[in-house]
Amino acid sequence: MSGDNDFPGPGARTWRPPSGILIGLMVVALAAAAAAVLDTDPMDRLVYGLVGVVLLVLALVGRRRRLVAGPRGLLIAGAGGARIVPWSMVRSIECGRTRRMRTATLEIDLVDGELLLYGRLDLGAEPDAVLADLTGWFEGRDDLSGPARS
Repeated sequence: MSGDNDFPGPGARTWRPPSGILIGLMVVALAAAAAAVLDTDPMDRLVYGLVGVVLLVLALVGRRRRLVAGPRGLLIAGAGGARIVPWSMVRSIECGRTRRMRTATLEIDLVDGELLLYGRLDLGAEPDAVLADLTGWFEGRDDLSGPARS
């Protein structure tokens, strides 16, 4: 179907974790691999090797984009894969704040009752800034039951 090829539409924006954190994970993974090779104790070599593999997997999984938004809806990426969420399936979008930690989270409430939460580390940007981008598309749809305007 040709309509799905351009989802989420022209002018789409993508958010993913900051590359600095992912590079840091890879550097520590390489250091653990080097320690596994250079250490003489077999148990330490095993532990260093496992730590290196876990950190490398985290860095590779973290490279994936978390959220793509455009005029037609959202593309949500998670550990289980990606899925398309049209704007008609989104109930609300807001930015929540915690007083103690002074952190902001982007909260996307779906019609089916699912709540998607994204922090700064998930998005690579401040949730307030992402909210401003999403609000334009979310408010630009025809109504709660209709598709988004292109």
